[in-house]
Amino acid sequence: MSAVIGIVPDFESGGGVSAEPDAIAALEDAGGEARIVEAAAVALDGLLLCGGPFDVPPSWYGQQAIARIDAPRERRSRLERELLQVAEREQIPVLGVCGGAQLMAVERGGTLIQDLATLRPGGLEHERGSEPGTVHPVSLAPDSRLARITGAREFGVNSSHHQGIDRPGRGVRAVGWAPDGVIEAIEDPGPRFWIGVQWHPERLGDAPSRALLRAFVAAARRRRDERD
Repeated sequence: MSAVIGIVPDFESGGGVSAEPDAIAALEDAGGEARIVEAAAVALDGLLLCGGPFDVPPSWYGQQAIARIDAPRERRSRLERELLQVAEREQIPVLGVCGGAQLMAVERGGTLIQDLATLRPGGLEHERGSEPGTVHPVSLAPDSRLARITGAREFGVNSSHHQGIDRPGRGVRAVGWAPDGVIEAIEDPGPRFWIGVQWHPERLGDAPSRALLRAFVAAARRRRDERD
């Protein structure tokens, strides 16, 4: 049996839902079974937080809007937050991508840089979602889980985020950085798979991306086997 990986969709005004097709395809390529989740009461082996063109409400990390904030999608973010809490209680593996990584930091009590261009002027342009391929390198902490998974200390990534992680939160370690010092990867150093990355491995398909997704699905499969 495949490991069941939950993905929270966007909830459309007409009552429908839509989920990131690249994420679904990448999970299936890695050997997982993507499941669109519309409520927290569902059995999952892993949770993938995909992010999107919206921001976590600043009030969730104790701030008011002081820079650009893309309109939140609170129904989706609330459900993702509920599922994160379930994952914490039940030790379910979690992989966060872009805004998903930011939500993971916030859920652990961390904070965000509301707009990199405004609040960190002079750095890289991180919001480059329309450009194919890699746009800047990421350096990893050599003793991190992410470095072990990818087998690399540095590699190129894509980038489409205007916000960044400021404080990673309780029990969370920053393990990847862009050349301008912006945090690009976080993880919980404990035994459970809990990794957030600011880039989009599901869109790249290169060796580090495939390795990360395969490791996530393998962790979810082990969680399923332990539960069974």
